[in-house]
Amino acid sequence: MLYRDGDKFKLMPYKATYQQHGEEHESYVVDKSEIQAFEEMGHIENLTIADAEYANEQQARLAEVENYPESDFQCVSAYVLDGEITEGSTLQSIKQKETLELSILELSEMMMGVMF
Repeated sequence: MLYRDGDKFKLMPYKATYQQHGEEHESYVVDKSEIQAFEEMGHIENLTIADAEYANEQQARLAEVENYPESDFQCVSAYVLDGEITEGSTLQSIKQKETLELSILELSEMMMGVMF
């Protein structure tokens, strides 16, 4: 459901539902005309296209990582869509650093409160 547009990751804007070989399928697409071409060629039928819906949390996670390099696609996708942080990834290192910085800040505030 993610794709690259220039140097940024983005969420695919459309969700297509269709039948192929008698089974219903869903696909996320960037360009409606691409999937419509499959219907016109007879490869799929009963095509409907709607705006894709994403949770606010997914959109917020995307904003955090949209500028990551394309080589991190799997890690970015897992994080944006499911909130999963891939073991050993750059994202994991960054999140651990953020957690450590927050802990240090909280400890400093606690110490300052004790001193005064």
